[in-house]
Parts: sequence; structure tokens; C-alpha cells
Amino acid sequence: MKIKAIKNFYYSISIKSKLIVIIGLLIITPIFLIGYVGYQNYEKIMTDKYMDYANLNVKEISSLISERIDGLHRFSMDILYDTKIYDVHKNLLKNPTEELTNFILKQELEAYLRSLVLSRPEINLMAFQFKEKDAIYMATRHLIYQDASTIPFAEIYEQAKKTSDLIYYFDMDGEKVEHIYFARIIYDRNSIQELGIVVFQVNQEYLFGILRDFLKNEFQNVYVYGEMGEELFRFEKYTPPQNTKSKGQEDWIYDRIQPLNWKIAVSISTSILLKEVRALSKKILFLCMATLPIFIILINLLYADIVKPTNELIQKMKEMEQGQIGVILESERQDEIGYLFKSFNQMSQKIKYLINSVYKEQLALKNAEIKALQSQINPHFLYNTLETINWMAQLNGVDEISDMISALSAIMESNIDRENEPFIPLREEIEYMNNYFFLIQKRFGSKIRFEPSIDENTLDIMIPKLIIQPLVENAIYHGIEPKGRGTVFLRISFKEWNKPIFENQEKRKKKETLLVIEVTDDGVGIEPDVLMRLKEKLKDPEMISLPNASSSRSKIGVINVHRRLQLIYGNEYGLSIESLENLGTQICMLIPVGQ
Repeated sequence: MKIKAIKNFYYSISIKSKLIVIIGLLIITPIFLIGYVGYQNYEKIMTDKYMDYANLNVKEISSLISERIDGLHRFSMDILYDTKIYDVHKNLLKNPTEELTNFILKQELEAYLRSLVLSRPEINLMAFQFKEKDAIYMATRHLIYQDASTIPFAEIYEQAKKTSDLIYYFDMDGEKVEHIYFARIIYDRNSIQELGIVVFQVNQEYLFGILRDFLKNEFQNVYVYGEMGEELFRFEKYTPPQNTKSKGQEDWIYDRIQPLNWKIAVSISTSILLKEVRALSKKILFLCMATLPIFIILINLLYADIVKPTNELIQKMKEMEQGQIGVILESERQDEIGYLFKSFNQMSQKIKYLINSVYKEQLALKNAEIKALQSQINPHFLYNTLETINWMAQLNGVDEISDMISALSAIMESNIDRENEPFIPLREEIEYMNNYFFLIQKRFGSKIRFEPSIDENTLDIMIPKLIIQPLVENAIYHGIEPKGRGTVFLRISFKEWNKPIFENQEKRKKKETLLVIEVTDDGVGIEPDVLMRLKEKLKDPEMISLPNASSSRSKIGVINVHRRLQLIYGNEYGLSIESLENLGTQICMLIPVGQ
């Protein structure tokens, strides 16, 4: 009783009130959980993600700088194989004291050096000094004069002669690197004697300026250090923290520039990186709290309590779609949902009643129509048969009349349908046809012949009763009798069929096995206008009605058989008729096998 009282109390509360409490809790709880738990981890996740991204950028930059340094190395190697320096050296040895020759050679060599400088954007200055001479041949990227004495040739030479490879030299101004030089000793290719030294002054902006393009965020500082810790490049976007407490707000990324073993260092200020994120998180939290009253107002307009009942209603509707009739929703509710359930139950019961009544009515109507169509044929046939027996009784003996009466009895037995079976095996229909044609030949004698051609595999197929005899009778009385004599051909077989039976039907998508029954005569045929009207009636089932007393015999037999086939198998089946005047008529009947 207590449980029932609680349920009644719960269902007596309005859905709006229930929504305010339940949805309110569902909204407030996640907001506090996200603010307390999620916010603690969000900063770390975002920082880690950005550090991974920045680390990839730093590696890519160091790779690009390494490629440019490798380019300088290859460039210095190319000079070793260039003949210009060797040619100038030979000419200087030939005329060591002639001033004009020395001046011309100086101009040529400096022009050559300038062309090399202008072809390499990473070089600001290029200088060469022969071992035997104090003169320095120099070319710069810009046309501003620079004194060769500013180049520390002595220190560079002392370092370069220790190796045959390209070396680098830092020109320091206090603790700051003023210029970066690369140098190589040049040797004679034939004698391997030292010719002199070539020196490059690197364009530091070109070499390291790419760092500004890749790492230009306001929370990043970039530094490049030499092998011994010399500072080669500095690009700061924020002021590094000075006190110890603030230093924990920085993360560092390091990478090497090969093959010189220089180091790139990138500092990232997490306080600046997360500044906007933290501000946005606070705004989001504030907006969530501010929108809570709006949610409460909207909850008053929603009926969340109908979600579960709606799912139950949808499930019952699906059951009805699957063919279950009369499904019921059990509920004790007195609110809007209870009214909806009650209306659904009434509708379901009404549909069940209508389906049952309409189905039974249509079934009775169909059976009555089939019976009516069959009964129209029987009096017509009985009349002709009795007329034949009467005529034979007058002209022949008793034995022959007895045979005819026996045949007639067999025919009448089939028509009576004592067991109310609308379908019979094809072999029984053939026996019926044999008795019928026996009587016909007693009337017409040798004037009419019957030639059956029946596939034995078809004899056990179930077909509607009395669908062949009306077509044979139509062939005799309207095809052969006006002509005086002729033959009726009956052919029965299986065929794979995908063609439409009528002209206005679409072609079947796939072949099906059909029982094909053809009744053909070589009589007078059907007049074109009569045949056209008959085909029109066969094509349109709505035009086919029960024949009245004024209908011709041919219409009674053909239309009734056609109508029976359509009632049983559907409007896509039935009869097709072809006829040419004085050449006979062919009626083709198609019956689906297995239906």
C-alpha cells in the first residue's frame, strides 16, 4: 500500500516540477565536476600538446639550419675545383713585381669572389689570401667598403691549418659573438702545396632568421649557442623571470645543429601560454553558472517525463508495423501520458477490428465472385451437351447414348464440386477435357479434331478448376463451326518467363517459372474490331465485370476464365489473345508455378 501511495504521489506531481529538480541536478553537478577535476588536468594536457608541437618545430628548424651549413661546406668544396684561383696564382708567380699585372689580377679575383658572394644569400663577405703575399682579396654583398684588417685572418688561419676541412670561427665582442666566419685552406690540385686560405663571413640573419618565422609567439624566447656556450643568436618575445619562484613557469626545448654541435634552446612561458586559456575557462564557468536560471526556465517548457513513455510507445508502434495487431500499453497514469496511452490503446483495438472485418469481407467477396464466375459456365455447357445427346439419341442406338451419358456424368461431377476444392491437379482437368471432347466428336464427327501436346511433368501441377474447357468450347463454336471443320490444338509446358503479359505492363525484373497453356484453332479467327475491344477488357481489370444476358458466348468463356485467374493470382496474370482473320485464334494462359 505504501508503494502504491508513493507512486500515486509521484504521478500526481506535475511533470514541470519533476523536470526542475531532476534536470537542475543534472546541470549543476557536471559544472562543478568539470570545474574542479577537469580544469586541473586541462592545463597540463594543453601544455604537453603544445610542447610536442613546438619540439617538432625546433627539430625542423635545426634540420634547415644544418642543411644551410652543409650548403656552405659543399660550396667551399666547389671552390677547390674551380680554376680561377689557380690561374690567378700562376699569373702572380710569373710576374710577382709588376704592379699593373697585380692590379688586373686583383680586380679579376675580387670580381670572381663578388659573383660567388652574390650567388649565396647566406654569405655577407668572402676573402682570399695567398700564402706568398700579404695582400687580401675581398668582396662583400653590399658596395660599402670594409677594411680587410677587420677580419681576424691570423687567428682564423691558425685554426684552419689544423685540418683540411671547413672550420668556423667566432669573432667575439666581449661576451657576444659579433661575426661568424667559415674558412678553408686551399691546396694546389697537382702539387698539393698550400696556396692560401678562403674565408666566408656568414649572414647570421639569413642563417638564424628562420627561427623568427617558426617561433614568433609572444610566449617563446629563442637562443642559439656555440659548442662552447657562445651566444650566437637571441630572439626574445617576453622577459625571462628573474626570481626563483617564477622560473617554474618556464619549459625548455633543446636540439643540436649538426655537424657543428651548436645548440638551439627555446624557452616557453607557460603562464603566458595559458593566460588566455585560463581567462576563457573562467568565462566559461561563469557563463555556465549564469545560464542555470535560463535552463530552469526552459525546463518548465519541457516534458522530460515523457521520454521513457515515448520510447515504450515507439516500441509498441514498431510491433504494430511488424504485423502484431491489437497491442496494448499498460499504465495507471492519470496525467497527459496516461491520456496518450489510453488513446493509443483505443486506436490499436479499432485497427484490429477494422482489419479483421475488412479481411473477412474481402475474402467472402472473392470466394463469392469465383463461385459466381464458375456457375455461369456450367449452364451454358450443360445446355449444349444436352442438345447433343438429344440429337444423338434420335439418330443412334442405345449403347452410344449410354457412353455419352457416362461422359456427361463425369463432367457434371466435376462441376458439382462436392468437396469445395477450387484447385485440382492438371491431370484431372485433362480427364475432364477428354470427356468433353468425346461428347463434341459425337456431335460433329470427323469435322473436328483434337490434338493435345502435354508435358508429362506438368500433370501434377495444381490449377483452378474448369479453366481449359471454356477456351476449347470457344475455339469450337466460334472458330471451327463457322468454317465447317478444323482442329483444336492444346499445348501445355513449362517456360522461363520475364516478359509482360499485357502491353501496358512493365517487364519483370527476373525470370520466373510459369505453366503455359495454349489453346489454338485453325478456324475463322476474330474480327479486328472485336479483338481490339476484347483485348482492352483483358488489359484493364476494372472493365471486367460479370457478363449479363446480352454478352456473347465467347465473352462469357474468355472473360470469366481471365477474371478467375486475376482474382486468384493477381492482375499481372491472365489470358492473352492473338488472332488473324481466316487463320485461326490462339489463346495463351500463364499460371505461376508454386502459387
